[in-house]
Amino acid sequence: MTDRNRERYKKRMRQLILVYTVITIIVGSFLTLLLMNAFSDKKKFRDEGITAFGQGNYTEAEASFQKSLNESQWFTGSMDLDTRMYLGACYLREGKYDDAAKCYKTVEDDNNGAVDEDLLHSMIDTADAMSDISAIRTGQVPVDDTWIEQLLQKAENQPYVYLCIASVYNERGDTESAGKLLEKYLAVRPVNTYVAYELSAAYINQGKTAEATDMINKGLSSVDGTFADLLKYNQAILKEMEGDFQTAFSMLEELCKQYPDNADMKREYDFLYTRLNINETPVNPYTDAMSEEEIARAKAQAEAEAATEGETTEAGDTDGSQDGETGDPSDGENGDSSNGETGDSGN
Repeated sequence: MTDRNRERYKKRMRQLILVYTVITIIVGSFLTLLLMNAFSDKKKFRDEGITAFGQGNYTEAEASFQKSLNESQWFTGSMDLDTRMYLGACYLREGKYDDAAKCYKTVEDDNNGAVDEDLLHSMIDTADAMSDISAIRTGQVPVDDTWIEQLLQKAENQPYVYLCIASVYNERGDTESAGKLLEKYLAVRPVNTYVAYELSAAYINQGKTAEATDMINKGLSSVDGTFADLLKYNQAILKEMEGDFQTAFSMLEELCKQYPDNADMKREYDFLYTRLNINETPVNPYTDAMSEEEIARAKAQAEAEAATEGETTEAGDTDGSQDGETGDPSDGENGDSSNGETGDSGN
């Protein structure tokens, strides 16, 4: 091989090595990028958030959902939309209504069809209504009949108005008017757990148990699970109204295990516990056993109820003795023979 050919050979080899090096760097970078974006802790954080949400730990759930959304990973657009829906639900349960509305509207802007549009609109309505309801309760918005009439005029184009005014009626104790407005809302929007809870509560207060049961079942069957725990609570209340205390107690027991920090559930559980377990030293695992003061209070209540029944019976006996003294013409000269000459012998 001549020197000239040798130089050409070396030049080609240097070129090949350079090309090989560049290709190796490009492929290596691509694989690194692929590994970094194809795999992450996104799903792990999301699953942790769902678990925390199911236990009623909404602040913890919010943090996990935020971590999931902050993780970079390809091909997870649909999952991120659903995660953001969970995040909006956390905001609702934490009372961060404006944040919830913004979260849902972000989903609306980015929606690729993974989230049902009608359900999404109902959640935006819920967030907007709860924000207004909060402002009303804190006195930021003065409410009177004129305000209600003016707001109702907007309901056709802004259905969330029905939810807002229904809450006002509920606060006034007018559950019938509240129920009618919630029914109007469901004529234009699909049911979600918030609306199902509010309407079932209105039905319960009106004694419409069949309608309440139907609405609870519809709410629990919906895709939204934001207020599912409250619907289950209403289920237990219905069982209690029907006199099925054991079933109601079992349902509340499960709810207390799942949501140990819910005061309403614990209070109702304690009440049913005393109905089903009347003894001197009841054991209640959710309140670390009743204190002596609580036991005394329960006994005093039972004694008061017994005394009331006794007074009613005694009042009946007294009426009988009065009949004996004045004499009932059909019982002879001295009244009822079973009461003797002066009426009831027990007196």
